[in-house]
Amino acid sequence: MYNVSPQGPLTSSSLTEFNDIVVGHENSNDCKNGQTVLRIYGSVICSQNISTKCLKIDSEPTSGQRIFSGYDSIGLTVISDNYQTLNIDTNVIIDTGYINIFGEILIVEPGVYDVFYHLQFQTFNNSAGKYGSISGRLELNTGSGFNTIVGSGSTCFIIEQNGNLINPGTGKEVIVNITIPNSILKVTFARIAGTTTCRIKPEESSLIIKRLRHN
Repeated sequence: MYNVSPQGPLTSSSLTEFNDIVVGHENSNDCKNGQTVLRIYGSVICSQNISTKCLKIDSEPTSGQRIFSGYDSIGLTVISDNYQTLNIDTNVIIDTGYINIFGEILIVEPGVYDVFYHLQFQTFNNSAGKYGSISGRLELNTGSGFNTIVGSGSTCFIIEQNGNLINPGTGKEVIVNITIPNSILKVTFARIAGTTTCRIKPEESSLIIKRLRHN
């Protein structure tokens, strides 16, 4: 809360006037008799219409940005032909508004969110010539089950080599408009073609969520 109090008679030679609002600089006497002065970051705003009691200013940044960042420290989940959830077992940053339930991230408030995920794989049965396409995607549950977020898919292609571990990765950044409170977001992955055997590499698959603004 910032107290706003009326000022006495003041004068200034450099004012910008918008009807009943006057904007000037903090080092000049800008406000007229009976107007209210509000000082913000070196500027002065004078108006007849601002309450002389108090003005509430959101304690969050102007964008309302909140961050979640986490990763799968253990990894080793074997990739199958069915989509599985990335187990985000380590939270790097978890601001108010997020709850991590074994990789399913409950997002408390509606808003526009910037979501980035990365999946890092590792082959472990290196028979030359085997190949596979591995896909990742985001899924959202707004109350009636998980659905794929359109445009969130990504894919990598693997051809195994004798004696060598192959470490491909895939990921994407997507802007997601969440309109329902307590929606749940997760990263999923599956082998969508081929027969190569691979798994999630420890400590290298992650998810970052940033709220850009309120809805």
